[in-house]
Amino acid sequence: MRTHRAPSSRKLPRTYPASSRPRQKHQTSMLLQTQKRDCNRTAVLGT
Repeated sequence: MRTHRAPSSRKLPRTYPASSRPRQKHQTSMLLQTQKRDCNRTAVLGT
């Protein structure tokens, strides 16, 4: 199995259609932001 992204949308898995990719990317970015915030909060609480 190739781990790198396929250039053609035809090779993409059916679970990730091209239309849902931008939304998913946005979701993951939001999740990363919340994780960062949680890390900062825990760091502040730890001190």
